[in-house]
Amino acid sequence: MPFCTEMLSFIRDMLWYQRDQKHMVLGLIFIVSSLIKVDSYNKISDHVGKSSQRLVGCWPYSEAYLTSSYFAPHKSLFDSDCHGYLAEEFGSGDLCKGKANEISLLQLSDLQRRLRGEGSHRHLTSTLRFMNRSYNRSLLDSQDCKAVIIERLPIGVFADPFELQHLVHRKVFLDAAVFGDTNLELPSALSNRSIVEVHINIGIENPLRSYETVMELPLHARYPPLDDSGYAQVQFGHPDLFLHCRSKEAHSESCLWTLSEVNAGLAVAVMWRVPSGNDAHRGIVSSVTFVSALVCALSLVVSAITSRNKDVQETCKNDSAFI
Repeated sequence: MPFCTEMLSFIRDMLWYQRDQKHMVLGLIFIVSSLIKVDSYNKISDHVGKSSQRLVGCWPYSEAYLTSSYFAPHKSLFDSDCHGYLAEEFGSGDLCKGKANEISLLQLSDLQRRLRGEGSHRHLTSTLRFMNRSYNRSLLDSQDCKAVIIERLPIGVFADPFELQHLVHRKVFLDAAVFGDTNLELPSALSNRSIVEVHINIGIENPLRSYETVMELPLHARYPPLDDSGYAQVQFGHPDLFLHCRSKEAHSESCLWTLSEVNAGLAVAVMWRVPSGNDAHRGIVSSVTFVSALVCALSLVVSAITSRNKDVQETCKNDSAFI
């Protein structure tokens, strides 16, 4: 009996020890997981905060479009010239530097892009996620902010200005405009590049979470040159993102533009395979087209001659009957 009592006491002590050990392990796991979450959040915040977002400068509120300032003295689009011109034109002043800390609280945390649709008429969908790094809701409530997305379209793709204005009237975009080559009828070989500037609204519903906005830009492909594969490859570069903010209290002051460079790692390059004619079928298509055009032309000539002869015969009959 004493031996059994000692065994039971030993088993009870072991069970209590194992339970304490289990609680200790669970506590350690909880602490480590909490530290990992905090560290990961700090890394995300640091990654967003250390992105290439930088203050560009002040811009008059009377200027409707950012891109129009570049195309006024320039006739064509070159990426290096465009960036250099905007950096020089937007010389940041003391007013802008004073508000840089407030505007930097709203930063781009993620960008995803894809093409929707098939064929030569598709939509370029851009999903932007903004992070509010401030827990002070009133700080961003005092600013009226909107995002300005500038798409530098490659040769072979264009946006219809009339279609964009229709979307503006439907309140899909705040504003939109096309600069550069706006001739919709030119083929790809004779066209130049163009820029699409789209203004969209930004609103933070909850300061403790990010805000997501989606922009769908309708695009159309021009007639590409012939290719052996039957498709022409068109690749889209990464867009430029501007944050346009001004104080809600003073509407007459200069507006603050903050340029956020989109990191190449945040978005996968978008490729559009535009259907084109197969170069191997050039001879057959040319021959069939020539024969079809010749037959149609001869048919029109024969029809015109036959119709004229009938009119002459009817005129002669009428004259004979009158006599």
